[in-house]
Amino acid sequence: MSKEQAEQVIALLRAAPSDPNATTAQARARMEEATSMLPVGDGVTVTEGISANGVTCDWIVPDGANEDRAILYLHGGAYCVGSRKTHRALAAELARVSDAPVLVADYGLAPENPYPEGIEDAVNAYQWLETEKNIPANMIGIAGDSAGGGLTMATLLMLRDREMGEPACGMVISPWVDMTCSAKSYETRRDRDPMIVPDNIQGSADLYLNGKDAESHLASPVFARLNGLPPLLIQVGTEEVLYDDAVRLAGRAVEAHIDVTLECWDGMFHVWHAFYSMLDEGQEAIAAMGQFYKDKIGR
Repeated sequence: MSKEQAEQVIALLRAAPSDPNATTAQARARMEEATSMLPVGDGVTVTEGISANGVTCDWIVPDGANEDRAILYLHGGAYCVGSRKTHRALAAELARVSDAPVLVADYGLAPENPYPEGIEDAVNAYQWLETEKNIPANMIGIAGDSAGGGLTMATLLMLRDREMGEPACGMVISPWVDMTCSAKSYETRRDRDPMIVPDNIQGSADLYLNGKDAESHLASPVFARLNGLPPLLIQVGTEEVLYDDAVRLAGRAVEAHIDVTLECWDGMFHVWHAFYSMLDEGQEAIAAMGQFYKDKIGR
């Protein structure tokens, strides 16, 4: 790791303006603006704003990729902010290293579309890959970061519960999988993670849940029975507020006899992958995701 790279990124994050009283609309606009500077790398074609069973998505195709496979990507943003635009650069790099098209979904956000509407959107986008792109389940990976990591797990669970076929794998980055927001790392890493403010995260959980049970298995997959899920890759940084969410999720997967790989990246903060153009570890972590996916589809 280049210590200088990490220090530069952390300094940028800590210097970013923050307003705890911002409206949801203002927070969404701020995230769009902040991520607009992240470059989409060469070697991919982005088709913006397609409809996948009514879900607005970007379809990102690497040069020379075979379209008999795909990854569904679910963005982070505490279930309230974020979009296909904010995560386009990360998703494009994942497409490139995976040699697979990536569908980035604009699932419904809270408070307008609270739990479980985003999960239904993700399932609809997944079905579009099967029915419109004719991609079999065992060639589809599902991936996401932060809240998108929680949504990835919830989507896998809903597909299992509805007997809709088993995707090739799930890949989660810094997953937020416990809406009770009660893990010890919320306190022990409070001052170590420049991305997550523990005092704000409960409010986002409340907006998402809209009065529903925080321990529901689809709202908080860390409480779910994970039996029957496909292979999982879980990546988390050692400095993360959500560190315990990832470790507990991996433990639950082991209990369920799931093929699970837990990667704890030393010194990394929440969703460091987003800064892959500035940070070696970001490139390396996305490359590990691409290799995991290729291993699981056997190509």
